Amino acid sequence: MVGVSVLHLDDAKHQAIIQAIDCLKALYDFELEDYNFRNMIIYRNAYVQCLEQMNGRVYIEENELQALR
Repeated sequence: MVGVSVLHLDDAKHQAIIQAIDCLKALYDFELEDYNFRNMIIYRNAYVQCLEQMNGRVYIEENELQALR
């Protein structure tokens, strides 16, 4: 078993979520160029879920959603 403290595990989780958000945003932009609306919806929903998890809240601020429009 690898000894990982809770603090380091939380930091790793936070960094992973940030990277996932960046990746999902890039995928969304790529699909936007091709007008692939079905995939755009999937990526947008996953993006919002990551933001909710990172922010530790159930709602998303309007300016964060504007980044996807």
